[in-house]
Amino acid sequence: MNLQGKNMLKHLFIRKYPKQTKYLFDGVTSWKQFDKKLHEVAEELKQSVGMEYLDILGDGFELFCEGLIKLTENDNRFGITEYEPVPSYQDYGVDGYGNNIHGLLSAIQIKYRKDPNYFLTAIHDRLDSMVSEALKPPRVITYEKKGKYRHFIFTSAKGMSYNTDDNKYEGYIKCYGINEIKTIVDNNKNFWRNFGNLLK
Repeated sequence: MNLQGKNMLKHLFIRKYPKQTKYLFDGVTSWKQFDKKLHEVAEELKQSVGMEYLDILGDGFELFCEGLIKLTENDNRFGITEYEPVPSYQDYGVDGYGNNIHGLLSAIQIKYRKDPNYFLTAIHDRLDSMVSEALKPPRVITYEKKGKYRHFIFTSAKGMSYNTDDNKYEGYIKCYGINEIKTIVDNNKNFWRNFGNLLK
C-alpha cells in the first residue's frame, strides 16, 4: 500500500518542526518508543526555542492521532473518515472533525496525559469544552446512542472516569484510552511504515 502523497497529514507540528517530526517516527515500532522520543523532543524544544514542555507533548500526540485516525479508516474499532485537524488558533475544545462509521459529522478531542493510569474527568480535563465548541458551525449537536457516536476522545491516559462516562455523559462519548491505541500500533511495522509515508 503506497500512501505517499495521499491523505498527507496536516498538523502544524510537521511544518514547524520538520527535523523533530522525522526523529519522532524514525525506527519506531511501539507507543512506548514514540512516547519516549516525544519527551526528548519536548525537552529539546523547551531548551532551544522556549516552547512549553506540555504543549509540545500535546501537539506531538495530536499529530500521532491524526495519523492513527487516517490509517484506521477501514477499521470498525475507529472508522473515522475525512478527518481534518482544527488549527491551533481555533482550538477551543475540538481538535478535529471527521465522519463516523455511519457517515455523520463528528467532533474529536485529543488529550495527552503523562500518566497512563490516569482517568479523564469532565472538570479537571475540561471535556465539556468539546461538546460546547461542537455546537458552533459545522455543528455536531446530536448525541447518538452507543455504537453511533459523534463525539470521540483519544487519550494517552487510561480512559475516561466511570463517573464522567456513565453519570455525566451517559455513555454518549466514545473514549479511546492508551491501551486500546496500543493494540493497534504496538509491534505493527506496517502501521509505522505507512505513518512514515504520510509524512513524505
